Amino acid sequence: MNILPYLSMLGIDKPDQFAEVYNQTIEKLEHVDVKSLNFNPLVVFKSLLYFSKLHPEFIAPKVELVFSKIRDYYLDFRQANPPKIKNALQTEIYKQLREKFPDRNFQEETTIDEWDLIFTDIVDKENKIVIEVDGQHHFLFNDESKRTGIDRFQERLIELYGYKVRRISVEKYNKLTEEEKAKLLTEIIQIK
Repeated sequence: MNILPYLSMLGIDKPDQFAEVYNQTIEKLEHVDVKSLNFNPLVVFKSLLYFSKLHPEFIAPKVELVFSKIRDYYLDFRQANPPKIKNALQTEIYKQLREKFPDRNFQEETTIDEWDLIFTDIVDKENKIVIEVDGQHHFLFNDESKRTGIDRFQERLIELYGYKVRRISVEKYNKLTEEEKAKLLTEIIQIK
């Protein structure tokens, strides 16, 4: 079961490379109390969802039951381990977008999937645009050209839902003038 997140983060997406692991994972999770396992339910859920979206022909018959079990576990997990606290810059960008583009329905810290487990920083659901505000923890060795595997995986998963992902680097954004910031926000919300 633990290999699924790594396969998906590595972008292994050929059916013969993951079908057996996927089905074994579903089978195991179907017959156990997921709360007794030692794993982050959101990572496993996203991995299973990624494979299900990528290759619906491999969806095991009991996948809905397993997804429900993981979601319930995740809600309990979140009560004990609260999600990240919104950063001030993310909220500032969100407010600027709402003020500058009042006709667009931007939402902050919301989900885009039917299970309410794929969180995004800022989203315009109508136009299918997700804006991620990336601090240094999103990069390896503080190198913005080297995003973490979990970030790359999350982006692929969001794209499978039909969204365009736009990223704002906290470090770069903070160095911009107000005029440059306004221009950047206008550019990233363009529907292409």
